[in-house]
Formats: sequence, C-alpha cells, structure tokens
Amino acid sequence: MKSFFAIDTIVNKVMITIFKKKKKMKFYHIFSVFLILLFITAGCATERSEVKTDTPVVMKELHSKQKRVSISPLRIFEECVEVQPRQVMEFSFEATNQLLFNVHYHDRSKVFYPVEKTALSALEGFIDAEREDYYTEEQNYFCLSWKNPNARSTQVILKYTVSEK
Repeated sequence: MKSFFAIDTIVNKVMITIFKKKKKMKFYHIFSVFLILLFITAGCATERSEVKTDTPVVMKELHSKQKRVSISPLRIFEECVEVQPRQVMEFSFEATNQLLFNVHYHDRSKVFYPVEKTALSALEGFIDAEREDYYTEEQNYFCLSWKNPNARSTQVILKYTVSEK
C-alpha cells in the first residue's frame, strides 16, 4: 500500500508540473489513480498467466516411464523412445551435477539434434515427431542422451511420457 501512495504522489507532482492549473488537478488526480490501478491489475494478470503455449494439446497418454540412473564420469547414458507420427513425447530430468544433454534421431545417413544443451542439471521439454523437418516413417525413435563431463558420478532422475495427439 505504501508503494501505491508513493506512486500516486509522484504522479501528482508530475501532473502539477505539467499542467500548473489548479482547476484541472482534480480531474488529473482521478485519472492518475485510474492509470495506477490499471497498471497494477495488468501486472497481476500477466503474472498469473504462465501457460506453456508451445506444448501441443494431448489427447491420450500411451505410456510413460520414470527412471533413476547413475552416469559415471566422462560416460554417456542414452534412453531411446519410440515416437510415431501424431505422437508427442514430453520429457524432463533432474541431475545432481551439470550435464551435456541432447535429443537426437538417426536418418539414413545423418544424425539430427532437435534439442542440444550444455551445462544444465534440469530440463523439461517435448518432441512432436511431425514438427521435425527430417522425420521419416522408418525413423521412429528419439534418443534422450546425457554426457557426464564431471570427475564424479552424477545421479539423474528422468521422466518421459508418450501421448497421442
């Protein structure tokens, strides 16, 4: 409440300086209070809307998995998941140390990396098979891959869910 009055006082001083006519001050005072309330309510509304706009609408969960793994120093752990056209894989992980992470898939002659991150210990995301430029009907596995660049083992809790759109 104190900040509201401080803002109101500042607005009043600005209005007095700009308009220097006492008769119009009542109108500008009411108008400034209205603007302050408008900004406060707009700020509250934007803080509440934390909707992920990138996440596709999911209709039916097909399967999910949660797994705890230990990745030795300088080693790689990989979990490959079948994701067909019209399916989405949501994934997340938390690790005790920072890791290198990617999601990749193999085409006939190349490896594609829709997700490639370095130095992180947690991440949430999703893969929509139909959004990948090089997705082919023969290729239906997306691999989640972690590399431990640390001198000690790292514990990872991974989760993924494959759903039909």
